[in-house]
Amino acid sequence: MSARGLVLYLSIFALFVASCATTDHEFETIDIRKNTEFDKVIKIETIAEPVKPAKVEKPKRPKTKVKKSVKKKEEPKAKAPQKVSEKKDEAKSEPAPTKVVKPNLKKKSTRMPKLEDDEGFDGRRPLVDPVRVGEELVLGISYFAVEAGKLTMKVKPMVQVNGRKAYHYQYLIQTSSLFSMFYSVDDVAEAFVDYETLVPYSYEIHVDESKQKRETKTYFDWDKNVALMWDKKKQKGKPVEEKKVQWDILKYSQNVFSVAYYLRAFTLEVGKELKVRVAHEGKNIIMTAKVIRKEKIFTDIGAFDTFVVSPRFDIDGKFKPTGENYLWLTDDERKFIVKMESKIKIGSIMGKIQKIKK
Repeated sequence: MSARGLVLYLSIFALFVASCATTDHEFETIDIRKNTEFDKVIKIETIAEPVKPAKVEKPKRPKTKVKKSVKKKEEPKAKAPQKVSEKKDEAKSEPAPTKVVKPNLKKKSTRMPKLEDDEGFDGRRPLVDPVRVGEELVLGISYFAVEAGKLTMKVKPMVQVNGRKAYHYQYLIQTSSLFSMFYSVDDVAEAFVDYETLVPYSYEIHVDESKQKRETKTYFDWDKNVALMWDKKKQKGKPVEEKKVQWDILKYSQNVFSVAYYLRAFTLEVGKELKVRVAHEGKNIIMTAKVIRKEKIFTDIGAFDTFVVSPRFDIDGKFKPTGENYLWLTDDERKFIVKMESKIKIGSIMGKIQKIKK
């Protein structure tokens, strides 16, 4: 995936490749998902929901006959002694009320890394988390105003990765029925991100297309600041290609699938430039996302007030031209991505929101 993929997060560009070749039986049946090395370094477990205790019914007491009581003659009540002096003594003995000290809500822990904007954060955590478990965004992807497919972004239930609580992000990329006649895409990508530090543990790409199957798995080892990528690809009429890449990464780096959610954690203001480290396929990238304007957009599901953000990329210290790329994020605490555009040599690829599940 090229640097442009940091914006569109998908291999949808393969949609426009020529139609598929003749049938390859081995290609249709091969399974390349198994990766024992990756499975050894990362353990992903579901978090069990707390079980509600069953209601215990209290045993019913047997009914007993109530004996009629005989009224006794009431004795004259003695006059209560006056307590005026006692109240005075009690008031003297009571301690003075203690002064309640309110916590300083503005106090924030140190924000790292220093190149990132710290507004709206307390250390690595945002003061308001824009991400919710169960949220789902569906964007229609079009080329020359013709719908080419759909991109679905989901936040799955929390998991434990190597014993730590983590977000689970999922991307689904599928071609429309029209484009599938020429080139079919049914890809899935998943990213797992630490809840406290917001740094990714891993991402996986499962590619199932007309001309290729591909399995990419990348693990971020934050104890050693090293990333490991395993890539296995099978193209029609060709043998399986495998490669393993290891490289040193910068601390607090995102990956190509976590960075879209991470961008939503920042406070957006026109004129701001947000810098984020990204590690991808042997390269260390600095993404600078500039907030260029506010804009109201109209979609099939309603109108949205948005911030328009334009990212650029510096790979290993050098600027990488990737054309004009834009993201539209809602002007609220959730900052949903409701539109995206990537201008290429011939036309542009557009993504526009079709569904939001909050």
